[in-house]
Amino acid sequence: YALCALCYRAIAGEPPAESPHRQRRVYGKKGDPLPRLVDAPPRGYSKTLLAAVDWGLRLEEAERPQSVAEWLGAIEGAEPPGEQDRAEEHGYVGNAGAKSSEPTTGKRRRSGAFGRLARVSALAGASALVVLLALAALKYDALVDRPPPEAPPKEDAAGSLPIQPPPIVASPTPRPQPDPTPAPAPAPAPGPGPAPETQPFTVRTGPPDARIQIMNISPPYQPGIELPSGSYRVRATAPGFDMVERTLRHGDQPTMAWIGLPFRDCPICPKMVEIPTGDYTQGTGRGRDRDRNEGPTRTVEIQAPIAVGLYEVSFEEWDACRSDAGGCQHLADDGRGRGQLPVVNATVSDARQYAMWLTKRTDRVYRLLSESEWEYAARAGETRIRHWVGVENRCKYENGPDLTAQQEQGNEHWTVADCEDGFVHAAPGTGTHFRPNPWGLYHMLGNVSEWTEDCWHAHYHENKAPEDGSPWTEECEPDDEGDNAHVVRGGSWNSLPGAVRASRRFARNPTKGHKYVGFRVAVEFVR
Repeated sequence: YALCALCYRAIAGEPPAESPHRQRRVYGKKGDPLPRLVDAPPRGYSKTLLAAVDWGLRLEEAERPQSVAEWLGAIEGAEPPGEQDRAEEHGYVGNAGAKSSEPTTGKRRRSGAFGRLARVSALAGASALVVLLALAALKYDALVDRPPPEAPPKEDAAGSLPIQPPPIVASPTPRPQPDPTPAPAPAPAPGPGPAPETQPFTVRTGPPDARIQIMNISPPYQPGIELPSGSYRVRATAPGFDMVERTLRHGDQPTMAWIGLPFRDCPICPKMVEIPTGDYTQGTGRGRDRDRNEGPTRTVEIQAPIAVGLYEVSFEEWDACRSDAGGCQHLADDGRGRGQLPVVNATVSDARQYAMWLTKRTDRVYRLLSESEWEYAARAGETRIRHWVGVENRCKYENGPDLTAQQEQGNEHWTVADCEDGFVHAAPGTGTHFRPNPWGLYHMLGNVSEWTEDCWHAHYHENKAPEDGSPWTEECEPDDEGDNAHVVRGGSWNSLPGAVRASRRFARNPTKGHKYVGFRVAVEFVR
């Protein structure tokens, strides 16, 4: 994005609109204030170069080039994906029929160092422009308004044995899943002295036959490949699944990592990702961040192979069920919008009806997650109550109560996290605003709380709660007010910061909708 912003200024003679302003305008359905270069091409530049610069300035990270090689390919003539659809969707100011705050002609003034760069590029071609702008970035990087680069997560999870799903319907347009962590530098060539110690490095995948490539080393990947400690950029691909790239840490112990590749069972079905089977310790031991209903701790083995929704079910997906006569009733959005925002105000019966509709459409069993499955997926192989480390990373992974919400609400006495995530209420499930957990799932903590299939029990009774991951639906207990209750997990944007954790349990009346509660679904794999 920074390189293309510099290109834009060099070509147009003026800096592009600031990215926060663009986001507010686009997400507010007011159109993108940044004129596209291809709509009013300046003289002396090829259309493919202008289109490549426009491509690199797209707001959504997943829609921009994922590598310099991909961007250079566009300069050489490859058309950026979805260009016309995006122009119509975002209402670019430079498009026909849209209003422009000022004319965009080929006679824009080019001044200073960027004017000289533009004139050189017209003579030397696109490749020379890329080289010159890379040098100019050292001086002019501050002119580009963008968030600072974020450090990669400090820890990654390891999975267990892979599971084999039956054949699925391929996504109509599978796209790479963006990984916010920067690609590590290639490992340096070994110098004189003893060779570094190595440990086995293995990546398990869902589906298990996915192809694995380690991008920053030359030897081809083999399970158990011996590698020195460091960070490795791993790419996983499989037909019918979205490609995933992720940076995995490898230490002084053998690494057994997990990567699930997202898929859809039908074009209007939610995107799912497989999680590994395995066991974990459910609940929280005695300590500060613990309620009595989170104990006693116990070992639970997740035996049923499942895939879990990448995000909470959205209003868009819910409304597809309504349009398809799937028995889903209208649910209010409380005036906050629909689309890709998580559906709220659903009862447990509503959630089950949506899962039943998916089951009929796909001939596979969709359902709510059990409470044990939900916590297992939220922890994603970690033993901590939150999968991230460090207060500074909180707003990178969870949409919880923060300074953004406090300022918007004007309530200085509201206890919030000391960071800003940019959202007052729920965030959309787009994968562009928050990082996923180590198994690729978004918004497991925060955003909206989520229904599970279990009825309420005040604590995990010994020898009564199922230990195989199945829902606990017998000997149900009322909540504190004596009402019938179901288990809600995850916390929301309106919870106290301490309540947004993997082990926190809430009791809610399953026959009533709640404006902070949504749900996500699971799909079973039949062997």
